Amino acid sequence: MGKSIFRFFGPLLILALVLPVFAEDNPAAVQATNLVGAESLKSGAKAKVTVQDGMLKLEGKIAAANIKVSSIEDVYTATEATQAGGNYGSAAHMGAVAAPYGSGAALTLILWTKIDLLTVLYRGEHGGLHSLLLAVPKGKAEPLRAQLLAAGAHATERKN
Repeated sequence: MGKSIFRFFGPLLILALVLPVFAEDNPAAVQATNLVGAESLKSGAKAKVTVQDGMLKLEGKIAAANIKVSSIEDVYTATEATQAGGNYGSAAHMGAVAAPYGSGAALTLILWTKIDLLTVLYRGEHGGLHSLLLAVPKGKAEPLRAQLLAAGAHATERKN
């Protein structure tokens, strides 16, 4: 009986695990954290970032922000190391504090992760200079920069 159940439910389970990958509404969307700059989004709010229709679009759960690509004057990328947060990060940090004889220091080393930073300098509606700072997963800032440049954003040449 166990094999017949697996034969029936096995393909259904695999389909249920694989189907959400193909159901993604915008494959070019990048999950980002607004650090500073998007007035309609709170600092630390998660948002999907896309470049489409001549706009840099940030779509959060509650609010959204749009920046005209033609108003972008410069785009910078960088990589930073930061401590992971969330429930697991808080629990691990508390465990590190409670660990005896300084052994918690090794536990906090595990929590470090690398992220990319995307900084966008743009002109607002009245000509004022504004900036947007986003934290994105490692390796996602440079493709976003390339998309912005391809869509018509201005940027200074990089010197290596």
